[in-house]
Amino acid sequence: MRRFLRWAVTVCAAAILAACAGSPSGSGTGLEIKVLSNRADLVSGGDALVEIVMPKTATLEALRIDVDGRDVSSSFKQRADARVVGLVTGLKDGANVVTARVGKTGARLTITNFPVGGPIFAGPQVQPWVCATPEASGLHSAATDAQCNVASEDRLFYRTTEQCSQRSGGTPCFKPYDPNAPTPADLAETTNDQGVKAKFIVRVERGVMNRGIYDIAVLFDPSNAATENGLAGWNRKLLWSFGGGSGTPYKQFAPNSTWQIDYALARGYLVAVSAHTDQQLNSNHAVAAETVLMGKEHIIERYGEIKYTIGTGCSGGSIMQLQLASRYPGLLDGIQPSCTYPDSYSTGMEVGDCVMLDSYFASPGFAALTKELTPAQLAAKKAAIAGHLDEKACRAWATSYGPSNNPGVYTHPRTNKPTNNCSLPDSQVYDAAKNPKGVRCTIPEYAIAAWGAMPGTAVARRIDDNAGIQYGLKALAAGQIGAEEFVTLNEKIGGRDIDMNPTAARMVADPAALRIAYEDGIIGDAKQWAKVPMIDWRGNDNSNIHMNWRAFAVRDRLDRVNGGHGNQVIWRYGPGLLPPQQLMVDSLVTIDKWVAAIKADTSTLPLEEKVVKHKPAEAFDFCYIGNDYTTKVTDWSKCDADPVLKYFASPRQVAGGPLAEDVLKCQLKPLKRGDYTTTFSDEQWTRLGKVFASGVCDWSKPGVAMQRSTPWRTFASGPGGVPMAAAPRSKKL
Repeated sequence: MRRFLRWAVTVCAAAILAACAGSPSGSGTGLEIKVLSNRADLVSGGDALVEIVMPKTATLEALRIDVDGRDVSSSFKQRADARVVGLVTGLKDGANVVTARVGKTGARLTITNFPVGGPIFAGPQVQPWVCATPEASGLHSAATDAQCNVASEDRLFYRTTEQCSQRSGGTPCFKPYDPNAPTPADLAETTNDQGVKAKFIVRVERGVMNRGIYDIAVLFDPSNAATENGLAGWNRKLLWSFGGGSGTPYKQFAPNSTWQIDYALARGYLVAVSAHTDQQLNSNHAVAAETVLMGKEHIIERYGEIKYTIGTGCSGGSIMQLQLASRYPGLLDGIQPSCTYPDSYSTGMEVGDCVMLDSYFASPGFAALTKELTPAQLAAKKAAIAGHLDEKACRAWATSYGPSNNPGVYTHPRTNKPTNNCSLPDSQVYDAAKNPKGVRCTIPEYAIAAWGAMPGTAVARRIDDNAGIQYGLKALAAGQIGAEEFVTLNEKIGGRDIDMNPTAARMVADPAALRIAYEDGIIGDAKQWAKVPMIDWRGNDNSNIHMNWRAFAVRDRLDRVNGGHGNQVIWRYGPGLLPPQQLMVDSLVTIDKWVAAIKADTSTLPLEEKVVKHKPAEAFDFCYIGNDYTTKVTDWSKCDADPVLKYFASPRQVAGGPLAEDVLKCQLKPLKRGDYTTTFSDEQWTRLGKVFASGVCDWSKPGVAMQRSTPWRTFASGPGGVPMAAAPRSKKL
């Protein structure tokens, strides 16, 4: 096996030679060094797959390659397509100078290597960090250092032909495979999308990278393990599955996401997951991007070059995909978000608003104003203020993710048990009175490497802001609430302090945090999104937290910034969140076709234009109505009219904000009586003037500090980040 692995990274399998990346050696007159597995300045783990582009007249025998004077020429072989490629190992952390010479012609390239435990560009890692035990990690060995590094392990599984279920307690779809035992009677077979037939056996590699546990699964023929044919079933495409939730653990966990995406594996995809791309286990998206970068490098070095990478994932997994597309475009070549949210922090506005509204709805003041209402009327009033289908959604936000930014130990509203968001012993966690220097278990603190701390503190900068927000404004205009209700709501809504305690005063964002949020693309930037094709699986959960308007918030951002949404397709259905598997298969086939066409276009057109130009005929908006999963309804008005598919809004939209929901802090305008059709008494108007002494939101203007992002930032030198320099290229000697 070891002999095969070293051989496999230097020779392409015969079935995939034609698709190997790069230019054939001998295509020019000079000598050039290329790193195939990553940018030369972002390499990790001590090795890199390198190509030497040689002059036409040069021979491999005449080529000499060294790393800091160490001869590595024997690592390079000439492939069947004439390319000269080798795996360079033993790179030290920091700069490694690679020199190649053929006679008097030479080239030099500096490869910068980082530890496999990271970080590379995400900035200082959160501390403390607790490594998983072998029992928890699913590995046989314990971590060897503080970065939780451990030897990776391979296991074999096979897809059963039996009726199976991926759900817990059902018949498993994949079972352990023993190559030394008789062939299982229920072993399935498959034909990948290149026409290669294979027994449906999968090799799963589990290891640790960037402190996160990962799984990599690929079709594998153990009878040909020592040859290139062991990986003949791989179509050289990568599907990265991103996981949901939102969490800030200072502890290592095995991935929540599963590699067992059988319809992708059957088609030949290599499937990858990592705990650091499961948002429940890592809410720092720079770390997630770094993990995908490192994972792709490892795959290229161990398995071979990748044609392209496609993402998939629901809820927090949709955020992960959209964040990578916004902040590190090019890591993913196509995305399939579902249960979509555009990003964490604009979503957090609704969470925070719902927490405050939930508290207000439970207050004596609200009770006094609504005491004559029936339960149904009361529920309708709450829904009108929140913009939701019913009153359940805000309550769901408050109880599920309302405590997600609680910095210390708290009693969870659902379990009624003490907990903290760090997964650390309570003694290590922040307590305002007893342990003020303890670990603060919030999402901003988890990404403090990006945000930085507020001056004079160790507390991460905040973007929380509701100054000028007129809660219930549209409900007032529609007659769903009265003048006194409107005034009282805005008097009492208040805000929250950095420890998430309620305050009478409204919240005001840190100016530097606002700049960072937009400049870094943390608030998803539609200018970057336009560079990636996306198929959104839009299920329905309007009485809970996954409200279907979020897919249209992404669309609204695309329309506002780019004047269109040609790169986004929405496939709507209901009432569940996830679609039938056939729709998932159709999505993968369609986006594969889309990405392949974009990759084949070698013209100088901007990428965003290529995305729209090569959109396949199958990529169009439609909905399924009711239980009819065969009729694709393309009349959007019919989809919108369906009571299950209809989409609603949010508290900020009811306050006049855009569907795009990308304004963190609004610009203000003076409070004017003439702006309202409602009649206020002089006493009510005086009270409203005190609430909005500095003005109310002017939604006709862009938000404070709004700007287009500058992607591919490194936080290695400090918060806020700086754009990375251009990828280094070799220089002639």
